[in-house]
Amino acid sequence: MITSLFSCRFTRGLITLGCLFSVPAVTAWGQSERSERSPAQAQALASQRSAHTAAKSAAARGDFAAAAQALEAQSTAPMGSAARLFETSQRLSLLASDLSRAGNGAGAQAAASTALQYLAEAARRTNDADLKAAIQSQAGFLYERYLGDVASAKTAYRAAANLAPGNASAREKADRFEKTDANARAQAGQAR
Repeated sequence: MITSLFSCRFTRGLITLGCLFSVPAVTAWGQSERSERSPAQAQALASQRSAHTAAKSAAARGDFAAAAQALEAQSTAPMGSAARLFETSQRLSLLASDLSRAGNGAGAQAAASTALQYLAEAARRTNDADLKAAIQSQAGFLYERYLGDVASAKTAYRAAANLAPGNASAREKADRFEKTDANARAQAGQAR
């Protein structure tokens, strides 16, 4: 029961997090969407956007600890929990994406490295296989996308696939690296 309650809240939190930073289109539909928000929802969204802006400012100064702190303050999970650490790492991943799009590769790498620290701590604090798989998958993405560390990405994706064999996304990512390795071995064999 606790696991299903956590999964429901966790999933809802992930969906909310994914939608937090999207900018509504300036259309009649977008305007009606904004007017249908409750004052509490509008305030929460404004608070989350403010935290993201504060995190971007801290990142611009090179203070990724302050950026993480600003983002962690928005978490809904209990203080010190693996879920809170994971949620913060996801927000840091969004920050890395923003920095990368803005042409700040070094900032994106620093945000990704900070996110990986949160993920490592989250992994230490949980025994939940699904959460550990999500942590490993997120780590694989950060290693691959922002740090260019293919070996660590491959290890993380394989761990995610082993922890959650039914997770098609984790299996697909692990399989992609297996195919790449097989192709590299085949090419090396042909070169001989």
